[in-house]
Amino acid sequence: MQSPIRLNINTSDFWLMFMSTIRYSMGRRTYMPGVCVDLYKKYNYVLDGDQREHIRREIKKELEDATKEGQLLGDKINHQIWENLVEMIDADEEG
Repeated sequence: MQSPIRLNINTSDFWLMFMSTIRYSMGRRTYMPGVCVDLYKKYNYVLDGDQREHIRREIKKELEDATKEGQLLGDKINHQIWENLVEMIDADEEG
């Protein structure tokens, strides 16, 4: 196991890196969608409500677009992971 390090990073840089990771991972047939969920669970406290809504909206749009085309956002398990993340964000916003 790697030892944790402390980084001094401003929230706008974190936001850019996190959103880029999510965008890169959507549609991938790899472990990356799961990594995005793990990162969200670990660091969602850094995000404000608008940022969480932005993530939810982008994922939801990609899910809807894939479904309209008769496809999945990645493999079936990846698609489910993204759906679960949208539900998780919804639950966080509700309270």
